Amino acid sequence: MIQLIEFLRGTLNADDVSPDFFQNVLIKTIDLIPEAQAGSATLLQDDGLYHYVATSGYDLKELSKVTFAYDSLSYMVKNADKKSFIIRDLAKLHSADLDKKSAKILRSKGRAAEIQSTLVLPIKLMGEIVATLTLDNFDDEHAFDNNAKNIAEVLGLEIAIAIKQINLVNELREARTSMKQEIEIIAQEAAIYSRSLNSRVNKLDLGKYDKKNELSKRQEQILGFLAQGKSVAQISDILDLRRQTVRNYLSGVYKTKNISTRKELLAWARDNDY
Repeated sequence: MIQLIEFLRGTLNADDVSPDFFQNVLIKTIDLIPEAQAGSATLLQDDGLYHYVATSGYDLKELSKVTFAYDSLSYMVKNADKKSFIIRDLAKLHSADLDKKSAKILRSKGRAAEIQSTLVLPIKLMGEIVATLTLDNFDDEHAFDNNAKNIAEVLGLEIAIAIKQINLVNELREARTSMKQEIEIIAQEAAIYSRSLNSRVNKLDLGKYDKKNELSKRQEQILGFLAQGKSVAQISDILDLRRQTVRNYLSGVYKTKNISTRKELLAWARDNDY
């Protein structure tokens, strides 16, 4: 028992709940329960049906042709609340519950007519049967005792835990992958935005702002007052400067900007936001 539990816990490194996972579990379980002479595993898949994914002593290729819904098997519905249960007359039950083709495959390739006793182990997650293990005995209809059932139920719990943790690990991997993809998309969008911004900046005419900075602070101050419509005398009074000093500053502006008339100077000042 300890070896199988350790094996199941070791399967947490598996990538998914694959047929190989169930094949290994089935073989280990049969080894552990000596009354089991053969067995099979079914898995609930996306189509809402149970599919055979592992066998021991049977032809998996043939059994994989058989699928069934949970409520189509009367013995599953009848024992839905049990952790494990034993059935007999398996071939008779298949004939009653399944279509003729499926019942025939299970009778011939699944040796249903030869089976004397079957121990069924439903694997449940959140109350739903996600898989089943069936262990078969061909010699004795009372082959499986309470000890075998107890062992099977412990295994069922451990298998469910293993499946749940594998699924959780895969969900985390998918979440990390999704987050990584989102980060990559954001980075791509940022790069596109940056290129677009650079392109727009390159198209801007920043020359006038550079030219504006060629003037001294005092020249800009005087030019600002002049653009507001103030006279040289008014500017002189505001700044407490001699009128000639104000005119000298303005002469420097005319020279720096290569402007010859007051009208041109005022137009240039307005264009450059003075």
